[in-house]
Amino acid sequence: MNIMQVEVVSNEEHIFSGEASFVVVPTLTGELGIYPRHEPIMSLVRPGALRLTVPGESEELLVAVSGGLLEVQPDKLTVLADVAVRSEEMDQARAEEAKKAAEARISQAQDDESLAKAQAALAAAIAQLKTLDYLRSQKKQIRICLQIRQSTASGCAFYLPIAEISATLLSFDFLPLF
Repeated sequence: MNIMQVEVVSNEEHIFSGEASFVVVPTLTGELGIYPRHEPIMSLVRPGALRLTVPGESEELLVAVSGGLLEVQPDKLTVLADVAVRSEEMDQARAEEAKKAAEARISQAQDDESLAKAQAALAAAIAQLKTLDYLRSQKKQIRICLQIRQSTASGCAFYLPIAEISATLLSFDFLPLF
């Protein structure tokens, strides 16, 4: 299996150091998916969910990042984040409260320094909320399934996940009703 070394560091602590087979980083130009042996690049990181696929783990490792810098080398990926929080340390109510407080501080900022601090706090809160939304969509994903009865004597059925249903519906030609 192809793997790369990943380092995620914030101003406050070392968040993750280990191997990954795939990483998704929120950048200013969109989400960037990185596999081992990727071409070297550097990019600015925007607030959002950093997603790591770690060998041997069944679920992605999620880290909320509020911004920072990404460096990619063929065998190593480094994220220097302004603020980074592991998904297991996040709380929806606390993140929403932090967002409201940061928005209030932005509107009441008297100078550039207090405005910059409030904007950084807002970015951190938004990153946590985005990560929690992603986590919720993965854990509570509604598995709407189509049950299609096969015309066999056993009467067995099979199910199509919603992603396959969407792709199937998109492949049909719909005729206008009038």
